[in-house]
Amino acid sequence: MTQRGVPSPAVKRFYIVRDAKRIADRMGVPFGTISDPLGKGIEAIMPVAKLAIERGRGLELLRSAGRAVWAEARDLADYVDLRVVVERAGLDWEQARAAIADESWRTWAAANADDLTAIGLWGVPTFRAGSFTAWGQDRLDALADRLRRHFAAPPLTGSATAP
Repeated sequence: MTQRGVPSPAVKRFYIVRDAKRIADRMGVPFGTISDPLGKGIEAIMPVAKLAIERGRGLELLRSAGRAVWAEARDLADYVDLRVVVERAGLDWEQARAAIADESWRTWAAANADDLTAIGLWGVPTFRAGSFTAWGQDRLDALADRLRRHFAAPPLTGSATAP
């Protein structure tokens, strides 16, 4: 949202950092040496994200970039730091550099933003499973519950007798 020019008060920005720290501590994830990726860092990682998703490495890139930004203070706008993120995610650096030069990611990102608008939401993380739609990592438990109910095996009927 901030990248799109939506203002965010300082108290919200600090809350997000404290919340991220709380979750990292609970999950045993390194956290604390932070580099803000907004602006040029986002401009650099978004085309790489498009590439990563196309190559089936989206989650790996997310993990690598998250670690870089939230625990290693890596600057995603810096090619040396970005290369570490890309290669750690199992992506080819030369392909990533080509992706960065390709502006088609902007259309891809805009289409994703339009999809969010269509379901009445505005940013990440957004989750949708059937009629369940929610925003925010604090809704992961509700999403997991919904998925468990949806994919649960139907109850057994009848009776089984031992021979």
